[in-house]
Parts: sequence; structure tokens; C-alpha cells
Amino acid sequence: MASVPDRELTGTPAVRRTRGGRRPGRAAAIAALSALLAAACGGDGDPSGTGPATNPPAAMAAPTPSPPAAPAPSRTPSPFPAPTRAPEPELADPVTVAVPAVGIETDVVPIAVDAGNVLVPPPYGDAGWWEEGPEPGENGAAVIAGHLDSRDGPDVFYRLGDVAPGDEIVVTHADGGTSSFRAVEVGQYSQDAFPTDAVYGGTDDRPLLRLITCGGEYDRRLGRYRDNVVVFAEPA
Repeated sequence: MASVPDRELTGTPAVRRTRGGRRPGRAAAIAALSALLAAACGGDGDPSGTGPATNPPAAMAAPTPSPPAAPAPSRTPSPFPAPTRAPEPELADPVTVAVPAVGIETDVVPIAVDAGNVLVPPPYGDAGWWEEGPEPGENGAAVIAGHLDSRDGPDVFYRLGDVAPGDEIVVTHADGGTSSFRAVEVGQYSQDAFPTDAVYGGTDDRPLLRLITCGGEYDRRLGRYRDNVVVFAEPA
């Protein structure tokens, strides 16, 4: 097969996460992650209206003032406090990801931002997990991106487009634990019309996984592929 030109991933602004607070706000996270697709390729007055009081006629006694109204009884607090949600356990960082059905098995390295707050892409030969997001297996959409190819030939996610719904995806963590997912949808999208909310949004009450690489035609003028391939996965 003919060699292809060297394709470098394009960096993208990202936002930081604290380990205690987990992910940034949804809007901020989506705004930052939307560019990661390229990284996988390149007081009122008295209302009574009364005037000054006047003395009553001599034959009339002044009216007896009405007793003040009894205060409303205070609400008794419930002896049972509202239930609170238990903190979400944190998982160890991912170190490998595998899709046995298509022969994908690769190491995973964290990708973060540099001094300019630009996301640094993974090296060729490794996939990259966006470490400001959740670890795969934690609630929310975890994102792992990898190159399609390089000048040396196919790279780690070369066969990502061959994944089919139902295929198993296994992420191994640094402590030896694993998180298993199953693909539910595979899509190819133009980078100019990328479904950001669908990819990087989703629910925060269960684990989700997204695998992303390049796809479609390679644009030599732009120096990148025109599309992205995305695998949407849910817990197996």
C-alpha cells in the first residue's frame, strides 16, 4: 500500500478538571471537547389610606382595639432529612482499550493541555484519553481518540469504522480492573457538521464511552481528513 503523508493531530483548547469536582460544567466541557474531534485527525408604604386619627364624639367611647392575630404555627421540620446521593467512586486511569471483533488493542495514554491551554494529541501508536473528563466506567461520556494512520501505514484506530453495534469494548485500568462496554452506534460525520452534543453530551448518571478517529477523504490542501468516525458505547 502506498504511503500516506504524515498527519499530525491538531491541538484544541480544553478546560481543566479537579479530582474532587470531577468534570467541568456541561457547556464548558462541550465547548472544549467539540474541537477534540480535530485532535483525532489533525419596600411598600402604608396601604391603609387612613388619615390622622380624630377624637370620637363625647357621647361615644373609643372602640376597643382588636387583639392581634395569633401568629401562624411554624412548620415542624421533618425528622427525616432528604436523602443525599453517595459520592461517585473514582476509577483508575485507563491504560489499554480493546475491540476484539475488529482486532483493535492499544495502549492508552492521558492527553492534557499545554501551557497555551491547547490539547496535546496522543503519539502515533497509542490512543489518547482526555484526562479532564471521566475515566471510562465513571458516569458521563469518556472520550478516547486515536490516529487512523500515518506515513508508515495504519495506526491504532485504523479499523474503528469496522466496529458494529453489539461489539464488545474493554478498557483496562491502571489497577488491573476493567470496564466493559458494547457499541450501540457507529457514525461518520463531517468535521464541519459534527454532532457535538450527541458525542460529548449525554447523561451524567451512567457511564458512556466514545471512540473517535478520522475518516472520509483526506484533504491535502487542509492537511487533514474531512470526517470523523465515532463509536458510541454503553455499559455491557
